[in-house]
Amino acid sequence: MEGLQRGNTLMCTNVTRAKYFLMACISLMFLLGENSALASELLWGVNGHPVGNPVFADYEKQFDIMRQNHLTTYRMDVALSEADEKLAIAQLRVLIPLAKKWGITLRPVLTVAFHWGDRTDTGHYPAGDPQALYRQGFDHVYNFVRLFKDDIQDWELENETNLLVHDWRGVSLYGRGWTAQEFDTPLMHDWNAVLKGMSDAIGKINDTNGTKLRRVLGTTSTNFGFIDYMLAHGVNFEVLGYHQYVHLGESPYKAWSKATPRFNLFQKLASYGRPVHFTEVNAAEIYDKKYKNKEDDAYTRKGYQSLSDELAFLKNQKDMPLEEVDVYEIFDDPGQKDAEARFGIMYDAATPKAALAIVGQVSGSGP
Repeated sequence: MEGLQRGNTLMCTNVTRAKYFLMACISLMFLLGENSALASELLWGVNGHPVGNPVFADYEKQFDIMRQNHLTTYRMDVALSEADEKLAIAQLRVLIPLAKKWGITLRPVLTVAFHWGDRTDTGHYPAGDPQALYRQGFDHVYNFVRLFKDDIQDWELENETNLLVHDWRGVSLYGRGWTAQEFDTPLMHDWNAVLKGMSDAIGKINDTNGTKLRRVLGTTSTNFGFIDYMLAHGVNFEVLGYHQYVHLGESPYKAWSKATPRFNLFQKLASYGRPVHFTEVNAAEIYDKKYKNKEDDAYTRKGYQSLSDELAFLKNQKDMPLEEVDVYEIFDDPGQKDAEARFGIMYDAATPKAALAIVGQVSGSGP
């Protein structure tokens, strides 16, 4: 591929502005030690927002940066509703040939109108009842995915749906949510209808065409009850997704839980008997108000070290069938507020952070 022949020129262009760039690289190399050969066993990638966001509009620039850093999977939002589906189709018709040119595998995250609280999809499913929600999920996913069934294998069903559930006090289930019973709520009944429709649509495409498309369903924190609830109520999937944002010093082998003793996160994920994708990964320090997002800031460097540790844990673990790690995200998004604006491993397409060197090292392109 073209990007592979150019070396890591972009990473080096502006990295001198990052005072602690070399420190980050050396730190990660020390952490990974003699296990660098394991990099080829995993797919490494990033998240992006290619539609309607000018920061991410230059697709070829994104894919060029990715290939220079051995990042080969690109996770992205795809909105499916009566208002959005034509744009989504046009989006993939542009992205698929470009992704093939650069050796990038697209990882679409499918969302439907109920994602924004629209039970009827602007009146196209007027009853708004569970059967209508099922049809909303089924119809859009079936019509859309069958167009691209020969180009994209893995399709993610919505994003962080587990976070929508709160207990009777209105408190998030963060650190709890271990049981299916905690997700037995009216809202999750509705979401079960949507997700089952989405899942069944891809199942029908496989049955009709002999394809082997895979469905990805994800969770976060300790909300494994979400997965158990959906499995118990007919939502089929082949790949388990997970999001991980941790602070420096936290270990997945002694993961924190509000409801249970500390536990081995990797073993818990492995217990579902499916391949695992860590579809969002970055440092939790980014959420903190004292995170300055500046290379010469001590707390920002702490976040870089946290990311380095997190990737090393994932790279070296042997407890679960991990296939892929997608860092969130490729560029900062200044149109967002607070932490959501600063998750990039680059400030923009021309200005890398030390985080890019860290990710490049673990993926196999670093020094």
